[in-house]
Amino acid sequence: MKILYRALRPEEIDAGGILIPKKRAPFLGPLRCGFQTGDCIGMNERHAVIDHQTKGMIPTRGVSTTTSKQIAFEKYSKKHGVVTLIDRTKLKYFGIKEFIVKEILHSSQILNPNDDEIILVYEKDGALPKEIIIKVIDINA
Repeated sequence: MKILYRALRPEEIDAGGILIPKKRAPFLGPLRCGFQTGDCIGMNERHAVIDHQTKGMIPTRGVSTTTSKQIAFEKYSKKHGVVTLIDRTKLKYFGIKEFIVKEILHSSQILNPNDDEIILVYEKDGALPKEIIIKVIDINA
């Protein structure tokens, strides 16, 4: 799928419809208790994907997206009413990494398996480049 969807948070809407990570630190996380055995000890990106599943309790540099238009519009946009369409083909050009959650975590570790989540990580500080955004849709307009 060449399009990703993201329902925006108020600060992203107020900034003009851009994608802003919740944290500036590198996309790394420590092993936490209660997860599948076999996880590597130490800071790594896989653990950051696990942390990202906590719905903001452990903020990361990642930005959640979905390949599902239905999930974006019917589930996540209900809170603030704005969804962006992201051109997935431009991510690599801008140095944005994709973490496909279902390919990284065991199904028991995925908080919302139906979301088909892809976490975007931009190594530069600040918002992700506006050039990756195809369109910003206000569903209340």
